[in-house]
Amino acid sequence: MLHVRAARDHAGRFDPIDMPFLHVQMTSPEALARIGSAFAERMAARADTDND
Repeated sequence: MLHVRAARDHAGRFDPIDMPFLHVQMTSPEALARIGSAFAERMAARADTDND
């Protein structure tokens, strides 16, 4: 049950990224490129709001 409690602790704090890949494809170069760019965009946006 720890994972359920952990998920509840972070409710509303996730920003899902929709990916057109199966789970087994998530470490492919194409998937990692999309995930990396999505993370970079989110981190840059967060840095902009943290500097305000």
